[in-house]
Parts: sequence; C-alpha cells; structure tokens
Amino acid sequence: MAHEDEADWVFRDRHPERGEVYARMDSESERAYATLKVQRGLHYGDHPREALDLFPGQPGAPLVVFFHGGYWQSLSRERFAFVADPLVRAGFNVALPGYPLAPEASLSAIVAAASIAVKAATEAATAAGLAPSGWIAAGHSAGAHLALMTALSPQSVPLRGVVAISPICDLDPLRGTSLDNALKLTRQDVRSLSPARLPLPSARVQMIVGADESAGFRGQTFSHTARMVQAGHDCSCRELPGLNHYTIPLEIRRPYSSIMAAVIELTGTPAGQGGTGLCLQGNV
Repeated sequence: MAHEDEADWVFRDRHPERGEVYARMDSESERAYATLKVQRGLHYGDHPREALDLFPGQPGAPLVVFFHGGYWQSLSRERFAFVADPLVRAGFNVALPGYPLAPEASLSAIVAAASIAVKAATEAATAAGLAPSGWIAAGHSAGAHLALMTALSPQSVPLRGVVAISPICDLDPLRGTSLDNALKLTRQDVRSLSPARLPLPSARVQMIVGADESAGFRGQTFSHTARMVQAGHDCSCRELPGLNHYTIPLEIRRPYSSIMAAVIELTGTPAGQGGTGLCLQGNV
C-alpha cells in the first residue's frame, strides 16, 4: 500500500510533458555552455560529482549559487546550466555545483558537500578576479532545500538572500514514501536537516511555487513563508499560475521572469512587489 503522502511527492506519471521539458532544459543548457564564458568542472572534493561550473558576470556583482533538484538522488548541474544565461546577462556571477547523490551519500553528507561547494564557489570567483560583493543561495526542489540549508552556514562573503523555488522545507512527509528507499531518513535527519525546524537565514528569503504544483509543495512553501513572516523575517512568496514542478525552472528564461525579479530584488533594486509575506500571483 502506498504511503499516504506518496501522491504529494511522487507524481512523474501524472506529467507526460516531463520528457519534453527535460529535453528543452538540456537544449537550453547546451546553448549556455556554448555561448557563455565558463570554467567547467572545478572540483571541491574527491567525489566525481563534487565539482562546479563558474559562469563569470560582472566583477563585483553578487554570486548566485544555484543547486539543481532531483530529490537528492537524480539529475545534474549540467541539466540546469540554462539558468546561468539570464543571470549572467543581468550581470550576476553564477556557480552551478554538483553534489553526491543518495543512496551512495546520506542526506547529511549531501548537505555538508553543498556547504563546501559554496565556499569553493566564492573562492573560485575571487580567484577569477570577480570579487563578488556577496552571494545568493538559490535552487529548485531538493536544490531549494540545499539553498535554505547552506544559507545557515557562515561564508567569507556576505549572504544577500535566498531564492527557493518549489522548496522542500520539512522532510517528515517524505519518510515512508518511495523516495525514502534511497534517502533512508531518520527522525534525527528530520530534526536537523529540515529548514522548517531550524533557525532562519540571516538575509531575505524569496519563496516561489507553481500554482499547478502538488499540495505538498504548495503547502510547504506557504507554511514556511508564514513561519518566517510571523517571526518578523524579511520574506516574500510568489505563486506562479500555469506552472507545475517540472515547468517552473524554465520560467527564469521568460521575459519579465518572476524568478529573475526575485533575484534582482535581493540586490536592493526593486523589480516588483515584495517583502510583504503575502503569496503574490502572476509575474510581478
């Protein structure tokens, strides 16, 4: 019998467009590698997946560290290289880290690797003469979880904020689902690795979710936003109509992208509404 929360987190069979979306991601990512300046495969550890790609933007601009999704057990940084194109064109420096996957690595080891990746990314950007004025933690799904977790780790450059797209904030509903076959989450993992159960980041948080996503993802996005707002934290939430868990990452490439607006707002340049704690609808 399926776990009661299975449908909220395992839904690939309900999205036949998934293959087409991944094909577009791959195509756009190949174009990004071909057209942008990039330092590829900068290793920050011994594992083959402990490597990052650095896309230089403007010297002195913030460094956006973007973590890919895949429930910590699939996908790769290469598939998400398309996010670098609009960010670099807006002047940002961009780092795309890979990280070890479950079941080979535990989630605690993955989180630790992600924190090391941020340190390596800021060091690589500095060595490249980019002198980033700060860094922005960003990611999608499991990558948004890693963004929220790494935002709690002290770094040598200041944290400017977090952009969490379709984040997993509380691990407890995943326990007992088919996803847990690889993750093997413990109660201690839930307590120590769930952003919803930990202190809040020191900087502003931008939460983004698709209106067509599952109740699990929408519910966690809204509840974690509410938690931050109730604590007086600087947080905004955007609910984007017509987008689901697979289609939302590509929104960053749209004209007047809500994801781009969220990133730009973290630099102190207003790009739309924000900071209210309300979940705004549409491209704002």
